[in-house]
Amino acid sequence: MPQFKDYVRPFTATPYYDFFDAFLVGLKLETFFVGSDACLMSGVYVVDDMYYFRNNITDFEWSSWEAPLMNISRAVAGNFSNVIINCQKMGENIYKYAVDRFAKFNNDIGDFLLSFLFNLMGRA
Repeated sequence: MPQFKDYVRPFTATPYYDFFDAFLVGLKLETFFVGSDACLMSGVYVVDDMYYFRNNITDFEWSSWEAPLMNISRAVAGNFSNVIINCQKMGENIYKYAVDRFAKFNNDIGDFLLSFLFNLMGRA
């Protein structure tokens, strides 16, 4: 009788991904920061790679040593390497947006905080 192997579903195949995606659609990051979608989705794919790696280890028969090593190198050289550059670009865009936004208030933190408070009171 064959042994049952319990595979883990990747994050993109769970309802939690749908919740996360709905949160990102409502957050509208892409409207303000170019490249935020690429950063977040490459992070999601890294999580998927961890689940795929776990499934491959579940399948793994300890007859050779190179299979886990190849799985780790695939995870690091694949989507994880995209996270670094995509999130760096997103961080630069966030910084540029924040500096431009702060410059609209004549670089005065008092005016910036005052406008924040007036916006809060206006929406209450």
